[in-house]
Amino acid sequence: MRKECRIILRIIMNRFTTIGRITKEIEVKETKNGVKYAFFSVAVDKKPGKGKDNGTDFLPCVAYDKLAEFISKYFKKGDPILVEGHLSSQTKKKEEFNFSYVDVKVIVDKVEFLPINAPKQEYNDGNDNVDIEADDLFI
Repeated sequence: MRKECRIILRIIMNRFTTIGRITKEIEVKETKNGVKYAFFSVAVDKKPGKGKDNGTDFLPCVAYDKLAEFISKYFKKGDPILVEGHLSSQTKKKEEFNFSYVDVKVIVDKVEFLPINAPKQEYNDGNDNVDIEADDLFI
């Protein structure tokens, strides 16, 4: 029983979910082995501190195969996106500068559309027609 618990914990520990905006147009490329991939980054605002803006993180993401094609077809620069996946890290060395660094990226398993900046929708309450923004529907 204990061994099963450890296996489950290992599976769920490296999960990553974020919401942000796509920073540039997405292009699908192909590896030498014929695997399709899309590399893109997501801009995520940092939690603001006491009366100040703490900036933005730009998170590198990579999606493979059909998911890569889906993202490049239905998302564009500036679109809000929810990204789920896991973090992948790799230590790299810069020989000419004699130092090492860790390259971290999100391996994307799933994406979702978000209603932020959705097109205007018409609402008819029976009396007057009122144009509302989709954002007004969410609290």
